[in-house]
Amino acid sequence: MLSPLLHADMALRGWLAAPHLTALDPVMVGLSAAGRGGAIWLVIGALLVLTRRLRLAAFWQVVLAIVLALALNDAVIKPLAARPRPFVAAPAQVQVVGTPASGYSFPSGHSSTAVAGAYMLTAYDPPLRAVLWLLAALIMYSRIYVGAHYPFDVFGGALLGLLVVWVVIGGRDGVRLARRRVGRQPSRML
Repeated sequence: MLSPLLHADMALRGWLAAPHLTALDPVMVGLSAAGRGGAIWLVIGALLVLTRRLRLAAFWQVVLAIVLALALNDAVIKPLAARPRPFVAAPAQVQVVGTPASGYSFPSGHSSTAVAGAYMLTAYDPPLRAVLWLLAALIMYSRIYVGAHYPFDVFGGALLGLLVVWVVIGGRDGVRLARRRVGRQPSRML
C-alpha cells in the first residue's frame, strides 16, 4: 500500500521540480535559507513588534509555535519516519541545488514553521495575509525545487504546522477568540 504512494510522491516531485531555470536557483536557495529554523517568521514577528503592529505577548506565541513545530518535527517525527531525502533515494533522478540538506526528509521542517509562522502572524495582522501566505508557499516549494523534499514531506510539515498552531492558540476556542479579537483590533491582539 505504501509503495505506490511513495512512487507517486517521487513522480509528483519530478513534475514539480521539472520547470528548472538556472536563474531561479539563487532565489530558491535564498528562500530555503530564509526559512531555515523558522528564522524569517521570527524576523517578521520582531519587525511587527518594533513597528507596534504586534504585541510582545503575541510575538512569544509565534516563537512558541515555531519552536514547538521544530522540536516535534526534528526530534520526534523525522527519526520515527526515517525517510531518506530524494537525492539519497534516487540520486540519478534528483538534481540538488545548493548545499544538500542533511538528516531525514519527512516531514519538512521548513513547511511546518512556514505554516505555523504564516498562520500565527496572519491571525495577529490580517492585512499581511496575502504576503505571508505567498512567502510560506514559496518557501515550501523551494524545498522541492532544491531537491531536499518530496511533496508529501511538504504536505506533512504543513499539517504539523497547523496542529502546532491549534495547540498554541487553544484549539477551537482559541480560533474563535482570535477571530473576535482580530475583528476589533487586528494589530493589538493579545
